[in-house]
Amino acid sequence: MLKLIKLDPDNFQKVLFLLKNLFQARFPDQKKSENSSGAPRKWSKWLIVALGFLGASLDFTWQEYTHQLKKIENVLQEFGAVEAPKKTSIYNAWKSIPSSQIKSMTTQVSRLLVQENEDCAIDSSGFLLKVGCIWRFIKYSSSELRRSSKRFYKFHIVVSTVSKTVLAVDRSKSPDHDYPMGRKLIKKVGTRLFSKISNNYADKAYNGRSLSKDLAEFGVRHIVEPKSNAVDHGTDSFQDCSLRLYKNSPQLWKHTFKHGKKSAVEQIFGEIKIRNNALNSRKRNLLKKQILLQFLLYNLNKAMELEIWR
Repeated sequence: MLKLIKLDPDNFQKVLFLLKNLFQARFPDQKKSENSSGAPRKWSKWLIVALGFLGASLDFTWQEYTHQLKKIENVLQEFGAVEAPKKTSIYNAWKSIPSSQIKSMTTQVSRLLVQENEDCAIDSSGFLLKVGCIWRFIKYSSSELRRSSKRFYKFHIVVSTVSKTVLAVDRSKSPDHDYPMGRKLIKKVGTRLFSKISNNYADKAYNGRSLSKDLAEFGVRHIVEPKSNAVDHGTDSFQDCSLRLYKNSPQLWKHTFKHGKKSAVEQIFGEIKIRNNALNSRKRNLLKKQILLQFLLYNLNKAMELEIWR
């Protein structure tokens, strides 16, 4: 789906079939009144949105992308389009979609990919938002080295450690702490996905009783490396027993609880950041949305490999 020189009709048709199942219910056509006048629709709402999503992820300018669509107009006609959409129509469809829809669809696709008896991990990583013109670079360069720089954003994800699927994604400003975002992400994953998961792995930034309690309500055990100032309350609870083992032997603790599974998050972030090098939107809000789109496309590529919607 990514880094194409030209659009292959067969592959593009497969991608649109996949996106139709995902987008059709979310982006229905508005009903026209019986007395309404005007030209008939040239394409469905879900189709123009899907074309906008793909246009934002491919290595084409919007003008080149529109030119490529004209060459495969017969494929679009199979999905009810009268003709290939114009550049402005596709771009406006992409621009009007809220980020919340991308986050929600990422979780929706993951529900089809996650198997029973899996584990998950949570973490965040910083992304540099490339600016599209010189004056923006000058505006933000003075604060580039600051932690609160406006050129950087954090993206937080929960991933399955077995199927390597993104269960939930969100973003925050660079100085924001990971812990509140972790609690927010856990709620996004929800009961349906957590019913298939046994353990959640995280680093010290996510060490807290509130998050452990949230996960316990879903029946998930929170395995996080204890902080240096953690207090043993002398009970037989999982947290206190884990802390005693960690103080006696940190390496044995990591081996016992398989804490290395947390590396699945870094693997996925690495793949997404490689794709992020090609993003060149001139608007910051669209850049942030494009990065979110990479996590959705990552899940969609997984679904295509497994032929989930075949």
